[in-house]
Amino acid sequence: MGIEEYDDRQLRCPKMGDYVPFKYCRTCGKPFCHMIVNCWAVKVDIGNFLAENYEAETIHESMKKPAGRVKNIIELTEKYRTS
Repeated sequence: MGIEEYDDRQLRCPKMGDYVPFKYCRTCGKPFCHMIVNCWAVKVDIGNFLAENYEAETIHESMKKPAGRVKNIIELTEKYRTS
């Protein structure tokens, strides 16, 4: 299975609010969206796809939910205040 095998398939993204191709989901995060398993599990063998194309540590790190926008803004503000 190649990393681009599912790129043309689409589904509705809960974050974007519209239909997006699989390629977007596998490239929009670090390195892929943290919601990729939840969104694509019904449509593709996502577990096998991830295992074949990414290292276990990368998968684990990418699956962590990112900090919220407000938290990021607060952290950046505090960082630049102390600089």
